[in-house]
Amino acid sequence: MANGNNKRLKAFVRYDGTGRVVPSSLILQRNKPKVGNYQEIDAYECCNPISSTTTTTTTVASTEFTQGYWLNADDACNTTTFGNLTFYSASSTITAGITIFSNAGLTTPVTQGYVVSQGMTRYLVGEGGLLSVLVCPS
Repeated sequence: MANGNNKRLKAFVRYDGTGRVVPSSLILQRNKPKVGNYQEIDAYECCNPISSTTTTTTTVASTEFTQGYWLNADDACNTTTFGNLTFYSASSTITAGITIFSNAGLTTPVTQGYVVSQGMTRYLVGEGGLLSVLVCPS
């Protein structure tokens, strides 16, 4: 009987015609079986070198803003603000070209079509939370 610690033995499994491992076909012996489609596999998982993957997470600091907002451009040009909206950005200032988000993790963009105010300037929220200046007709 083979000893589980015997590194001289190799592990082989049999594959069927469609390329699947045949259940219960594991054989521990020194050489590959001559009859059947056998392939060598790792026999000693505890002792084989294991490659590892390192994931690096970069945290981007976000700035919180609470500004007046409207639900759409028409309201922004014709009515008072709908209320105050709290949003976040990687930028420390509100300006055209920045992206704003609904969460501090900067993963959920503010709803497209909203308009936020910064002083007298109104910014339309575009696709992906990207801000552009809204110019109201006179």
